[in-house]
Amino acid sequence: MVERVVCCLAGYLCGSFLTADAVARRARGRTVFELGSGNPGMANVGHVLGTRAAAVTLAGDLLKVLLPWAALFALWGGDLGQLVALYVGLGATLGHCFPAWHGFRGGEGVATTGATVFLARPVMGTIALVAGLAVVALPGRKLHAGAILIPAAFLVGQILIGAPTEALVLSAALLAIALVEHVGPRRLHPGD
Repeated sequence: MVERVVCCLAGYLCGSFLTADAVARRARGRTVFELGSGNPGMANVGHVLGTRAAAVTLAGDLLKVLLPWAALFALWGGDLGQLVALYVGLGATLGHCFPAWHGFRGGEGVATTGATVFLARPVMGTIALVAGLAVVALPGRKLHAGAILIPAAFLVGQILIGAPTEALVLSAALLAIALVEHVGPRRLHPGD
């Protein structure tokens, strides 16, 4: 049980570092919350600061999951397997979306969720990511639909292969966060 808590907390701490804010402060000397839609995510950074800034933001957001996962998988991967990625990724996504030191106002967690599903189950995660990207590529900028489809497709895959209940609950939690972030009042504008 301690391992699971450590994985989640490490993910939360890393996830709470808002890469988009660091990129915006370096590029413009202003917080990302003051630029564009105010969303501290890759889409807003790309819209306001360009493709290169978006790529740096994406890389940083992926590293927020990859680095703690690599360290903790080395310790507990043999015992926990995919659960290391799911706990770290859930923590990182919660940290990214609800960072304590930013008044629980953060990004939407698409990159952290994507990294999580890929690290937990690379083939299934890739399928989920491709499905999400395919929806985004449709006319009309369906970013929010693609962001929801990634954890939804991953959860369906987990169910189909008979993943353990704990993995299903964590996968469902990732989908729940995506629904909170991409449906309803937190949705800032279609381009985020």
